[in-house]
Amino acid sequence: MSSRELRVAVELLVDTGRRSEEICRLAFDCLTRDRQGKPVLVYDNWKEQRVRREVPIHEPTAVLIRAQQERVRARFPDRPVSSLVLLPTAQMNLHGTKFHVL
Repeated sequence: MSSRELRVAVELLVDTGRRSEEICRLAFDCLTRDRQGKPVLVYDNWKEQRVRREVPIHEPTAVLIRAQQERVRARFPDRPVSSLVLLPTAQMNLHGTKFHVL
């Protein structure tokens, strides 16, 4: 994991209170908005086997996620967004589908 991606992962851990596995497995499109337009993190709770869980997040955390999405998109411009992960590993990952493990 690059130092930038590690920093993003740590900030997401601190800001959201999610487990490290949940942060590492975030899909590229993990950021959405609620009815009031406030940012929401969408994640899968693997431990409890609950998918597409939502947790409200602060705007600075949403900015952090959008910046990471831009970096991933620049790195994998030809891949469909639906197949990408937010924190892709650099090793043996030509398609951006493998995630980091902390």
